[in-house]
Amino acid sequence: MSENCNIIVFSDRAYNAIIDETFSKHPLETGGILLGHVLDGGIWIVMEVLPPGPDSVHKSAFFKYDEKFVNYLANSVASKYEIPLSVLGLWHRHPGSYDTFSSVDDGSNLKFAKFSIVGAISGLVNIDPDFRFQIWHVSDPLKYEAVNFKVGDDMIPEEYFALKHVKDSMLQIPTEIAGDTEELCSYSEDMNEFSEEENFSNVNKVPDVPSYGDDTAAIIARLDAIVENTRNANEMLEAIVDNTSDKNDLLEKFVKKAQRSYMNLKLLKKQRKNAESK
Repeated sequence: MSENCNIIVFSDRAYNAIIDETFSKHPLETGGILLGHVLDGGIWIVMEVLPPGPDSVHKSAFFKYDEKFVNYLANSVASKYEIPLSVLGLWHRHPGSYDTFSSVDDGSNLKFAKFSIVGAISGLVNIDPDFRFQIWHVSDPLKYEAVNFKVGDDMIPEEYFALKHVKDSMLQIPTEIAGDTEELCSYSEDMNEFSEEENFSNVNKVPDVPSYGDDTAAIIARLDAIVENTRNANEMLEAIVDNTSDKNDLLEKFVKKAQRSYMNLKLLKKQRKNAESK
């Protein structure tokens, strides 16, 4: 075991990418680039595995990366994380049970090992007949040392999954939107009928026609959107009832409420047009 690499941990996403790429190109050779982090204590974390690219070459005993694509994608993916990823190494598939590196592989692995003072890692996949994956640490001068690996997001510190431009606050639904959504409709816990509360009261009642001032255009646009959304919902619900053999009371009740809402909003739109013409 190498003093620079004691254990390698793959994220679920990364290891799944290796398996997916292997079988998508089966029975030809293929491979990918490993991105992640090197931590203290010789712990290597593989967060992402890049595909070989659209112009890569795949044959039964030969494989070549699409270098331009891989270089572009490596920089693009690495920079999206709060803690940027580094190139750790590569992997590729070998035919049959051939699980040692060729002289061509030696040259490629050495190039990667020279990138970092801690070397690189290189994996081999065989299907003989089951999927089999092994990985080695590569140092300069060329030396291979087999390394144990594990797979699981739960073994990787949470901070390494943080994306640069996604914060918790950006994932929250704004209060105004959440409140409006809750007012649209509520269901009883058994989901068999709507709540007895009049959750459509704001829609069923024709609201007062607003004064026309500086916000007239915005108000008109909003009313038009409400009418259109109600019309679409009404048509969808009518279709559901028409295609339901038993036409249960729940859907019929809901459709009637939607129809009333639609008619009231049409009246509102007519009042708005009358106000515009005056």
